[in-house]
Amino acid sequence: METSASGSSHAKIILIGEHSVVYQQPAIALPLPAVRENVILTPRADGVQQLVSRYYTGNRQSAPAQLHGINELIDELLVRFGAQKIGFDLTINSHLPAERGMGSSAATAVAVIRALYRFFKQPLSHAQLLADANISEKNYPW
Repeated sequence: METSASGSSHAKIILIGEHSVVYQQPAIALPLPAVRENVILTPRADGVQQLVSRYYTGNRQSAPAQLHGINELIDELLVRFGAQKIGFDLTINSHLPAERGMGSSAATAVAVIRALYRFFKQPLSHAQLLADANISEKNYPW
């Protein structure tokens, strides 16, 4: 286990077909690597699991509904790694605006996944990254 670990991701923008993707139809999208999302996971000795972000800071279990998907993702990964009782601060530093179609929820999920896998020194394939990100996305409070 690391002292701390980080993960990052970036924004995307859909140029054409934003609504069509809802119906599993094609769209034209571009990555925006200059608009970053960074997550740092730092262990705590007291067993408290805390989220730190511009929208919420406090105990993970008391987070607002907007963070339900991220919490479901964290829960599942902690179970997978056998670390449900570990204490940590999960700090989300985002330059992505929420609810603007730039993929902020997905970028947050990807950054969290990368930080947790690095923290627990686990290999992460692209297929596993996509599968894990879907955990958070299917639980996002639309």
